[in-house]
Amino acid sequence: MNMSYIKLKAKNRLVKNTLSCFAVSFLPYATFILLSLLNYYLYMFLKNTSLAPLSSYADVLRPSIFTLSLIISFIIWRTARLITDRFFYVKNHNPDATFRQSVRGVTFRQFITVSMTTVIKFFLSIAWSVVYLLPCTVMGGIFVYAIKYEEFNRNLFISLFASIVILFFIGISFLYVTMKRYTMTDAVIFACKEKDSLKAIEKSIKIMEGNTLKYSLYCLSFFGWVLSCVLVLPLFYVLPYKIMAYSLTSSEIM
Repeated sequence: MNMSYIKLKAKNRLVKNTLSCFAVSFLPYATFILLSLLNYYLYMFLKNTSLAPLSSYADVLRPSIFTLSLIISFIIWRTARLITDRFFYVKNHNPDATFRQSVRGVTFRQFITVSMTTVIKFFLSIAWSVVYLLPCTVMGGIFVYAIKYEEFNRNLFISLFASIVILFFIGISFLYVTMKRYTMTDAVIFACKEKDSLKAIEKSIKIMEGNTLKYSLYCLSFFGWVLSCVLVLPLFYVLPYKIMAYSLTSSEIM
């Protein structure tokens, strides 16, 4: 897996396609921002209105309506994300493919599978976070206890604080690498027509065996590009370039 070659190939794929690729790559972010604003205004509306003539049921209706809104928002966002992933997957194999050709391949079954995969990966991330950040959390508890109930001891506080910082970065590093094992799920769903979310995750883990650390370092190599997006203008090139590179990497690994 030649990472430099993949990056060069991704740049070539963007030739004469940068604008369309940016528009599609920004779609999930634009959708998320818009839905976040809508949910915020819905929350404020529900908070400040009496819901007459159903005011007697307001305590039940408010959380129910807001929860329903969040579920619908997730469905809309995941659809936008699926369209983006599918577009770059098709563009990866056929640079001349149009947006309509890529969207045509999206099925309801794929939507269900990727949505369930997203939910499972979310809970997996929570579980792994607990495992890897538990030592840091324990040290944090000891640090708080020392501040509240122990007499001031400079060396003790410095040692505890340093331990917390070190354990935190170690935990985050392990968490980051571990979660990369699940990055091939969408590629598995598209390429292998996998319909089972658990099997898609299992296949992703098998594909990433021996490549997880290398792929993690590869993803971190985009940090400079992402940092440049603070200036906003580079975002128009960096976002589609990064997604295209990730999509090409999935094909190379598989």
